[in-house]
Amino acid sequence: MSTDRFGLGAIVETAVIPNGTIIKKGAAENGVVIAGANELAVGISAVSQPGTSTPVGEEVTQVYAGRTHVLLGATLARGAKFVSDATGQAVAGAGTTFNNIVGMLLESGISGDLVECNVLIASEDTP
Repeated sequence: MSTDRFGLGAIVETAVIPNGTIIKKGAAENGVVIAGANELAVGISAVSQPGTSTPVGEEVTQVYAGRTHVLLGATLARGAKFVSDATGQAVAGAGTTFNNIVGMLLESGISGDLVECNVLIASEDTP
């Protein structure tokens, strides 16, 4: 995994968060939860052991900028910008007025793959 990233520690609030899941701010000051469909994210969860998860009450790294890995919820091509689906996985934006972009893929993959991406959180108007 690349170390060209910026991240903060955050506490998992309500459900186990798998590695590479898109996360949003939770109710607590330093809490995070799994992001829903096209919700504004604070980052992507990153753990030291790929394929593992972070349990409720434990600290997870939220990568908010730079390179990390994201779990795909659909087939996406390298260079695609992505948003969160209802389960915190990366999918193509489908908002009618705007998309809450989480990042851009650095490699292609299919649903269930953990692929490298560049985290780039932004809101984007759709034509």
